[in-house]
Amino acid sequence: MASPTSAQNGPSSNGLWSQIGPYAAPPVSAAGAIIPGFKYLIEKSAVQIGKPAASVPFVEGVREGIKASRSVGVAVGAQMAAQKVATRVLGGSEDLVTTLESSAIVGSISSPCLAILNGKTMKQGWRESLQKFRPGQAAAFAGRETGFVAGISAAEPVTKIAKEHFGDNKFVEYSAAVASATAGAVAGHPCDTAATCLQKNLPLPSVSQSMRGVVPRVKGIAIFAALYKAGKDALLPSK
Repeated sequence: MASPTSAQNGPSSNGLWSQIGPYAAPPVSAAGAIIPGFKYLIEKSAVQIGKPAASVPFVEGVREGIKASRSVGVAVGAQMAAQKVATRVLGGSEDLVTTLESSAIVGSISSPCLAILNGKTMKQGWRESLQKFRPGQAAAFAGRETGFVAGISAAEPVTKIAKEHFGDNKFVEYSAAVASATAGAVAGHPCDTAATCLQKNLPLPSVSQSMRGVVPRVKGIAIFAALYKAGKDALLPSK
């Protein structure tokens, strides 16, 4: 994630933003970033539960994305804050192994919220999602978030490595961020498919079925990752 900025470079001319910015920027950025690609998350859930693959109209996707944006912002903001706490508890290192461990902890804790958010891709209300919530879903969402949160959080160390090999520029930064997030999405997708099926009281997918919907999900996560980084860069510009 981006570093706190000086008062001169931040959106605010006083020192307040330097204190609250690192906590406010992630949820604000996430809320906006989810909207354009939400149509792909609707498509992935439809494929996962056995519906015919069909493209969701862009306008409908944006409308549903706007409905989900506040919940997404709260969830991602909480996850990123929890990620920092978990990382400190595990020793303070930001290497990839620690990131994976802390992501598993964050995914487990936040699984009820994730059930609500995934339910929104199927037009399922929060009450219904919570009523159907079971330990199996918690395990599935924890597995999914180990990949997703790790991918988002690993963007910074991956970017550092990429810059050493390919140069220090925005193209490398955004390519590394998107690559990290989409790799995490692919790694956690079988768990995402399991969680979606469990939410609809469907049998768990076989190994061959577990990657259903991965293409639209990767598209949605790639758009989210790029816009999430852009939002944070705008709110917390580097010196």
